[in-house]
Amino acid sequence: MACRNMKRADAARKKLLEWFDEELKRLGREGEDEAYLRSFRNECNVKIAELDLANFDSVSEFAATVYRMYAA
Repeated sequence: MACRNMKRADAARKKLLEWFDEELKRLGREGEDEAYLRSFRNECNVKIAELDLANFDSVSEFAATVYRMYAA
């Protein structure tokens, strides 16, 4: 998740994951569906990185950060 303010982004990340947990509970699946949803949720990893679109150096650093996050 790209952001200008890391503190606000972390709060948004937490809120997003809490919402997702609530939705999974609301679905109330059983059996294989429940196991799949739990596995999916356990693998959810919302990462945040700073980005200021008005600053080319920030854009370049963001791209490098995202590359490092997902490079094999």
